Amino acid sequence: MPLGAIIPGAAIGEVISSNNPDFEVGTLLEGRFGWQDYAVSRGEGLNRVMPGLSRPELALGPLGLPGFSAYVGLGVAGAVAQGQILLVSGAAGAVGSVLGPLAKAAGLRVIGIARGEEKRRYLIDRLGFDAVIDRSVESVPDALRSLAPEGVDIYFDNVGGSMLLEVMQHLKRRGQVIICGLMSQYSGAEISIPNAYTAFVQSIMRSSVTITAFSNTDYEHLRPQFEQDVGGMIASGALPYELHIMDGLEAAPRALLTMFGDGVTGKLVVRV
Repeated sequence: MPLGAIIPGAAIGEVISSNNPDFEVGTLLEGRFGWQDYAVSRGEGLNRVMPGLSRPELALGPLGLPGFSAYVGLGVAGAVAQGQILLVSGAAGAVGSVLGPLAKAAGLRVIGIARGEEKRRYLIDRLGFDAVIDRSVESVPDALRSLAPEGVDIYFDNVGGSMLLEVMQHLKRRGQVIICGLMSQYSGAEISIPNAYTAFVQSIMRSSVTITAFSNTDYEHLRPQFEQDVGGMIASGALPYELHIMDGLEAAPRALLTMFGDGVTGKLVVRV
C-alpha cells in the first residue's frame, strides 16, 4: 500500500447524503469503507444492515463477514453428518465462535484450538464446544491423539502454517480440510520447516484428503437464508456472541495488533 492510502476494512456506515434512490439518508450499510470517518460509494458491494438489530455492530460479527464465512464454510463441507468430528483453529475468534454453535446445531462433535484458559472456558461454557485444545500449554498433535484417537473428519482452518501441517497427520481417511483463513501468514509468520511441502503432499496422498478453499463472494445468494438462520439463533440465544468495542479511529492500529496478538474472544470492533 502506498503511503497515505486508506487502510481497507469492513465497516458499518450511515448514509448522510445520497444521489442514489436505492440508498436513502439514514440507511445503515455494511461495506469495505476502510479506516476513515467518511466514505463515498456508488453503492456497489454494500449490504443493508438487517432492520431491528439490537446492536448494529452485529453486522460486522455474527451477522457480517465472519458469521457468513462460518455459514458458507460449513455448507461447503457438503458431506457433514451427525456424529462427525469437526476441528476448528482460531476457535475463539470472530469466525470460530460462530462456526462452533452452527456445527453443534448440525449434530457434529466440535473441538476447538485456542490459546489460554479464558478462551478455553468461553468456548466450552458459553458456546458448547465439546473440547478445546489450549495451545499455550499443550501440543496439538498430542491432544488430538487423546481427544480423537481415530482422527477428525473435518478441519476448518483459520490459521494455516505449521498448524495445518500438524493437523493433516490426524485427519481420517477421506477427511476434509476447509480453508477459511491463513492468520499465521497474515501476521508475517512463514513455514520454515525443511521439506514441509513434501510432508504436506504426502499427508494428502496417504489419506485421500479433500482440501477446499472458498470465497464468500461466490455465495451471496445464500445471504438472505444466512441472515434468517443465524439471526434466529442469536434471537433465541442458541448462538451467544462476544463483541469488544474500542472507541475512536485512532484506536484502529492498536485493535489490529490486538487481533494478531493473543486477541480477544469473538469480534473486535472500532467505533468511530
